[in-house]
Amino acid sequence: MDSDSDYQPETDVDSSDDEVWELIDSSDDSDDENIPPNSTLNATQPNVNYGYDVLDTMPEAPASFLPERVPGIQLDQVRTRDSAKQFFRAIDFFKLYFTMDIVLQICQYTNTYATEHGLQKPSVFQSWYELSPDEFYRFCGLIMYAGIVQVPNIERFWSTKSLYNGLWARAFMSRDRFKAIMCFIKVSNPLTEDPNGKLCKVRMLTTYIRMKCIKLYQPHQNVSIDERMVRNKGKYAFRQYIRDKPTKWGMKLWILADSLSGYTYDFDIYLGKQDNGPFGLAYGVVMKLTKSISRQGYRLFF
Repeated sequence: MDSDSDYQPETDVDSSDDEVWELIDSSDDSDDENIPPNSTLNATQPNVNYGYDVLDTMPEAPASFLPERVPGIQLDQVRTRDSAKQFFRAIDFFKLYFTMDIVLQICQYTNTYATEHGLQKPSVFQSWYELSPDEFYRFCGLIMYAGIVQVPNIERFWSTKSLYNGLWARAFMSRDRFKAIMCFIKVSNPLTEDPNGKLCKVRMLTTYIRMKCIKLYQPHQNVSIDERMVRNKGKYAFRQYIRDKPTKWGMKLWILADSLSGYTYDFDIYLGKQDNGPFGLAYGVVMKLTKSISRQGYRLFF
C-alpha cells in the first residue's frame, strides 16, 4: 500500500460558472442562439393581433391610480359640522342636482310657453299665473309621490272620500293648478332646441344633470359600465322592451357607476340603433362614458 503522502485523489470536473456557461453557449442544438439580447420576455409572449389600428397608437396606461380629485363626495360648501347641517332633509340633496339656476330657467321656459300657447287651451289658461321656483319644487315632490303611491288615476290624490283620506297632495297644491303645470311645463329652450332630435325636449335638463353627477363625486378605482332600465310606458320613439329584464318596458340607460358605492357617475340615454362608427356600440359607449376619467389608472368592468 502506498503511503498517504503518495496518495493522489481523482480530480473532479471543474464546475466553475465560466466553463458551464461556455458549455451551454457552445451547444450546437441550443434554441436560444438566434435570440437577440434583451428579448427573453418577448420570446415567451404570443404575437396578438388586436384588430384595431387605434390600439397601436394609444399611450401606455399609468402604472398607479392618479385621480384628478380625492375619491368620494365633492361638496365644496361643506367644510365644517355647522355647514353640514344644511343636509338633513331629502330636498336638500335634491337641490344639489336641481339647483336654483336650472329651476329658474325651467320656470322661465314654462311661463313663456304658457303665454304663447295658452289660447290653444283656454279652459286651463284662464286660471294660469306664473310658475315660481318654490311651486316647481312642490310640483316635483308630487310627481315623485305619485310614482310611489298607487291610485287608480291622478285625480284620486285630491279625493275627499274616506278611502283616500291618507293622501296629502291637496295640502301642497290644488288639483287644477297641478294639471295646469302639467299642461304647460317646459324644460328646454324652444328657440334653441333641435326639432329633429329625439331628446330635444329634455336635452338641456339631462345634460345639466349629467354634469352635476360628475361634479359632485369622484369615483374610486374600480368602476363599472352596465345598462339600466327606467320603468315607464310613455309614448316616445326610443322606448325599449327587454323581455329578460325585471323592468321590461321603459327607457334604457348606459350607466358608469362606482363599484364601491354604486353612485351613478355618468349616464347616456340609448336612442335606438344608430351609426356607431367602425368599432361598434360597446366601444362608443365605453369611450364616451370614460372620457372624464381616462388616463387616471381606473379599472373598468364592462
